[in-house]
Amino acid sequence: MKKTLTLFLVMLCVVSIYSNGYAKFPKSNAFWNSLTTGRMGYPYEFQSIYSLGDTTTFDNKKYIEVYVEQNGYKPITGYIREDTLTKRIYYRNYYKEVVLYDFSLNVGDTIFYGKESGNPQTVYYKVVNSIGTIELNGEQRKIWNLTTSMYYMNDIWIEGIGSVVRFGLLNPLKPDIPTDASSTYFGCFRDEHILYFNREATNSEDCPCSRWLVNVPEVKSKLEEIKLYPIPTKDKLNINIGNSSYDFFEIYTCNSKLIENTKINFRENIELNLGNLEKGIYFIKFSGKDNVCLKKFVKL
Repeated sequence: MKKTLTLFLVMLCVVSIYSNGYAKFPKSNAFWNSLTTGRMGYPYEFQSIYSLGDTTTFDNKKYIEVYVEQNGYKPITGYIREDTLTKRIYYRNYYKEVVLYDFSLNVGDTIFYGKESGNPQTVYYKVVNSIGTIELNGEQRKIWNLTTSMYYMNDIWIEGIGSVVRFGLLNPLKPDIPTDASSTYFGCFRDEHILYFNREATNSEDCPCSRWLVNVPEVKSKLEEIKLYPIPTKDKLNINIGNSSYDFFEIYTCNSKLIENTKINFRENIELNLGNLEKGIYFIKFSGKDNVCLKKFVKL
């Protein structure tokens, strides 16, 4: 099934970054924003901002520093470089280099990343399902829809930007489902030329880079009173809300597409029929006057 992503685009300038029909990756002043929420321990929620720094050299190859800002800290997490001839973006940590993106892939092609943690005998990879185009600043860029080998999770790449799912820039290197019940959402990308975000994921008409998806200081432990079971599930999902004060809940696909919006009407227990849903990972956002809680479940 073809996956679509609704993007809200704000034009900032009309400077072309194209070269022979290929949109180059940014070299500076670029930011990828994501939010991790629903963790079992403190911090229950935190924002991650990936950005680019200075140029450095390893093995006679020039790289750009990649920073990640979380909870007030901003360390270097690795380095990237671009080969415009092969249309590949390489990522290097302190030990080795891997292909982060290959923008020359065609439908049906596979890109391999290494071994899955927790199952070192299994290779982690992504397969291209479809390729389309999206207009940014009056130019057409390619957009790739991919499926990973881990839990059928989807990824979406945009030429010159990278992944616009979950962790954004480094999402291709993060295949595992977290064990602490947390969920990570991609929010927005911005550089000197454009600013855009996934309007369905943020449930907003403005960019969440400064006013995020969940506009609360932190997710308090009492919000974890909500129980979902069984997980994973085949056809029905039970929700125990207890005494928590929420007005409605929304269900999103792992691509942040809203598929249901339901009022709670003071119910403490709700049973959902999931028979019409495809297999995969879904997220439920519970919202009230002062509270927001995010949960996830797996449909088999």
